[in-house]
Amino acid sequence: TGQSFRMAAACVIPGQRVGSVEEFTSGPGTYVRGNYLYASLVGFRRVLSFDEDEMIDADQKPLVFVSREKEISQVPVIGS
Repeated sequence: TGQSFRMAAACVIPGQRVGSVEEFTSGPGTYVRGNYLYASLVGFRRVLSFDEDEMIDADQKPLVFVSREKEISQVPVIGS
């Protein structure tokens, strides 16, 4: 496919700024407040960009999203 991850993943926490609406489209694990995109969960910030032939329109921006590598438990385990 023509989709590609443009940047290395960075660890983010809820409320951390992950981009601007001028540069990116908000994806899963993010929310928009004002002109910025923020993480809504603990995970890794990733950017998905598209080839020209896959774009819906000429002004399509890369998609920024936050994903978890695995499900994180809210309950601590013994010895943690």
